[in-house]
Amino acid sequence: MYCTERWTTAASLETFYGVGLIAGPALGAIFYHIGGFSLPFAVFGVIVGVEAIFAYFFLPSYEPTEVDTQNPFLVLQVLRVPGILLAACTIVVSAISTGFIAATLEPHLRQFNLSHAQIGSVFMIEGGTYAVFAPIWGRVCDRLDTPEIVTMAGSSFMLVGFIFLGPLSIIPIPTLLWLSCLSLVSIGIGSGALLVAGFLSGLKIALREGYPSNLVTFGVISGLWSSAFALGCFLGPSIAGYLYDHVGFRKATWFCAGCHTVTYRNRLNKIKRYAERADYEKDFEQINGNMKRTWIKINETLEHKKEKDQIKMMNFSEKTVNDSKEIAEN
Repeated sequence: MYCTERWTTAASLETFYGVGLIAGPALGAIFYHIGGFSLPFAVFGVIVGVEAIFAYFFLPSYEPTEVDTQNPFLVLQVLRVPGILLAACTIVVSAISTGFIAATLEPHLRQFNLSHAQIGSVFMIEGGTYAVFAPIWGRVCDRLDTPEIVTMAGSSFMLVGFIFLGPLSIIPIPTLLWLSCLSLVSIGIGSGALLVAGFLSGLKIALREGYPSNLVTFGVISGLWSSAFALGCFLGPSIAGYLYDHVGFRKATWFCAGCHTVTYRNRLNKIKRYAERADYEKDFEQINGNMKRTWIKINETLEHKKEKDQIKMMNFSEKTVNDSKEIAEN
């Protein structure tokens, strides 16, 4: 399965990292409501310890092969490729949106007088939706040649979600809990598309640039994915807190909506360039085919003329020989 549907498999694996970062605040709020401040740390500490034991005994060992050690490359070399850098920026934008929600959604929901468990349940909407749709987006990427289409779809879902999460200050409707929950569903779907397509787009571009298809390349791209996600998770709460204090939640969501609008336009322009390049290559192949057919006809004509000239020469030689014989006889 890994060889035939590598993008679905990779998306399924990368899903769990994003799910943990997105569902963490929700689960933390629930455990905080149950047992106070120390319970979330105790529970997750035990889970991490058990996970380490299982990883030690059950994960297979890996010995680097000669192919893996050939042509080593650094992250900075990968970032020099424009397409990979653009994919990393897409991941940063998605993580900024996640951090934005983590920092400002709870104060935004205080107007509904929800309990800690209810607020945690609202946070789980985005994480749960992400967990469900990320493998689906990976399978879609398996069927498409360009993950940019998935990135455009994800930006569209994110844009719709942030338009109605507040909603935006230009929309003349009040803040509604059910509308905010539906917006989180849309944001979860879009976040899954952006994170999965960003990772797979970077990986496909790296392989297209000639980097080997081995665990070294996968590890570098995965590390770049993690770094970009962490950068977005740092920038998101920082920017969100500043905007929330100065302009409020409804106006602050303009920032995320604008980021995803730029991402959508950027990917749309890239797809247009792909289409123009495809048309150019098609025209070039057509011209090349016409030139080949013309050259074949020229060669056939020259060969035919050459054969006719050879026949004339043979006839002329035979006639000359015959005339010489007649003169000799006379």
